[in-house]
Amino acid sequence: THGSMKQSEYLETFNKCTIWIGSLASYRKGLADECALNIREMLAMGLPVFLVHKDTALPIHFPFNFSEGENISDILQFANKMS
Repeated sequence: THGSMKQSEYLETFNKCTIWIGSLASYRKGLADECALNIREMLAMGLPVFLVHKDTALPIHFPFNFSEGENISDILQFANKMS
């Protein structure tokens, strides 16, 4: 984690990203679905997302959401294809 940041620091860090990885352990809270605000923020800024849970606000075949990878190579291949 990066802790508290100024907006300029946040944007500088964001610009280094290739893909946003959402929560990986929602099931621990008993959740199968989520609708996280940070996912919307990343999508609005043009960053594709990797989610292991169903996002109730996104269409089923939303092209900027990848959820079928089984390893980091699959995720990176998707991210590179989207950039």
